[in-house]
Amino acid sequence: MNQKEEILDRLDEAGYPENEFALQYDEFFADIEDQEVIGVNIPYDKPSTQEFYQVLQLIAEYPEVEGIYVRVADADYPQDWFYTDTVYIIGEMSTDLIRKLTEPLFPDEINPGWLYGFPVNLEKKLEKKRVVSLWWD
Repeated sequence: MNQKEEILDRLDEAGYPENEFALQYDEFFADIEDQEVIGVNIPYDKPSTQEFYQVLQLIAEYPEVEGIYVRVADADYPQDWFYTDTVYIIGEMSTDLIRKLTEPLFPDEINPGWLYGFPVNLEKKLEKKRVVSLWWD
């Protein structure tokens, strides 16, 4: 069973797509080359998938960051990787610093809270943590 099949099984067990589901950023971006998984409507200077991963990896190293998760927005195409429109940054990092660090990724919106609701597969203790949602159209 490959990585995508394993994740599809987890999605199925979680009741996706009726229930929200998110992956840790490093699992979502692990070894993928597909450039159509995030930020697909960025009109110019679109960062590569690897650049998204590198920026999130940098943010994850800050002590005030407890975790970074990527929402699975679409899993319908078996030949492709998953698509996302939202990244969740959990912890006490200021929204201003998040905005500055993610500037090269061109998020359309940066908002407090779980944009689509709490993902059912995450630990319940994370639900009450401070979270910032980054969203791409």
